[in-house]
This record gives sequence, structure tokens and C-alpha cells, in this order.
Amino acid sequence: MSTSATTATGEAASRKPGPVKVTVYHNDDAGFRPYEDGHVLTAVTSHWLDTPDRDPAAVGDWVFHVFNADLDLLETQRQNPGGETAFLAACVYRLLRHRSVSVGDVIAVETESQTHWLACDPFGWRPIAAPAPTNRSGQPLSAAGVYDHIATQRPTSKAATAARPRDEQEDPRVDAERTRHMYTVTAQIAVDAEADLADPFARFAVFRALADKLTAAPIELDTPFGAATARIVLVTAVA
Repeated sequence: MSTSATTATGEAASRKPGPVKVTVYHNDDAGFRPYEDGHVLTAVTSHWLDTPDRDPAAVGDWVFHVFNADLDLLETQRQNPGGETAFLAACVYRLLRHRSVSVGDVIAVETESQTHWLACDPFGWRPIAAPAPTNRSGQPLSAAGVYDHIATQRPTSKAATAARPRDEQEDPRVDAERTRHMYTVTAQIAVDAEADLADPFARFAVFRALADKLTAAPIELDTPFGAATARIVLVTAVA
């Protein structure tokens, strides 16, 4: 064998596989039940993972752990191999106010050669056929998506309101909006259960039972400034 052939063979043998890309899709139809063909999916985040494990199910286990585990726990593991990537991915995910990855959600795991689709089931990940493009929407993690999110979090100052055109300030539709305000209420709910809540699947079962208790029925409020009616229009929860 020639020297050049030996060198080429050695380079091929030592070449590292490229990173794995995983895209997370929330299921808009499942209601925390197993995925079925035809369900509508929304891409919410994506990450490139520099991992030697090319098993799609192992990547799914990473997704479920990172996007369900407490940030306090992930922070203690930052010094471990892959720990910093997991912690930062989880931080971004929560800052964007995404809910936990749950049963019915779907991931796409892309390697150099192919894309594997898997659905989150009550006990692991199930390979599925690629969902139809017409049933997929949303964008993976991008700079534009982060900028859009930041823009929606900026409060409108009184000075900015005063600077609006006079005809807009006197528009009755604008005046009507002064009687409505969207509040963001963050609450921590402590749950005591018979199950071992260190198990993520047991924790999810309790989380789902808790979420089922939330109701869209109006909440009547009595204040010193008059009566008010509140409605739950969006629930973002992290188990």
C-alpha cells in the first residue's frame, strides 16, 4: 500500500461524525395524548448536538430531560460533558416561555445521511413517518425569533403613549382597551404525591392531572374600583 493511500485511510478512520441537529415540535392537537398521523405540529426550538451517540432515541431522551428538568438541577451539571449545552438550551427554552416537552410532541433528528422522526409516548419515543409539510409550522431557534420575542416583552411607556397621534388617542376603540389589561401571573405549585416524582414520566402524569384542573370559566373579581371578570387565555407551565 502506498504512503498516500495509508494517509487517506487514516484520515477517513479518524474523521469525527458531524453534529446531530434536533428540532422540537409541539403538538397542537394531541392534548398531551400520543401523536397520531395528521396532528398539527409547531416547531419551537432546535439545537446542534456534538455527540458520539447517533441513536435517535438517545437524542429524544436528551430532549425530554433538558426541556423538563429544573434549571437548578441542570446548573449543577454544567461542568459535566455536554452539561453546559444542556443548561444553556434549557435556559433559552424557558426564557422563550415554551411549555415542557410532553406526550404527543415530536422531534426530528437529522444526521449527515437521513432524518429520523420520533413521537413522545408515555414510555419513551416511537419512530413515526415524516409528518406532512402541510401539518408543520413554526420556526426552529433563530436570531429573528429571539428578537421578535424580546420586542413583545418591552413595556409601553407613558411617554410613548403620549407621543401617539391625537386621532389615535381619541379613537373609541383605543379608549375601550383601557378597561382591559393582560396580566402575567407566575405561580409555583407544590404537589405532594404518592408516586416518585424524580421519575419524569410520573412527574408528567401529575402535571397533566394538575393542568386538567385549570378551567377557562370566567373568574369574577370584586375590587375597590368596581367589578372585574378574568379569563385564563394562555397557560405556560414547566413541570
